[in-house]
Amino acid sequence: MGSLACCILLLNNIRDRSTDLLSGKKTLSVRIGLLPSKALYTFFLFISLLIFLTGPALPFNFFILALAPLFLSLRALIKEGELVRALERTGKLQLLYALTLSVALILASL
Repeated sequence: MGSLACCILLLNNIRDRSTDLLSGKKTLSVRIGLLPSKALYTFFLFISLLIFLTGPALPFNFFILALAPLFLSLRALIKEGELVRALERTGKLQLLYALTLSVALILASL
């Protein structure tokens, strides 16, 4: 959950990067640059997948595959520069991720 929250925060930094540069704000995205910021976003997405795959017991950890289309669409939106839509979908992903992880953990404990 934390890595997806970091994705949301990072997207806000990326989206506001040009105005932050002009105003002298030293956000993470300003400090490391645009491409490394996008790479860090992708890394946080990957970490959230990895955490889910290693968390619940088999076969429930594969519930994450239901969210695969959303993960893939996010990467495409970032590449296209559709940051507002990516921010919206990342929020939805975080909610669905939490629900899916909760169901997987409950079923794994039965």
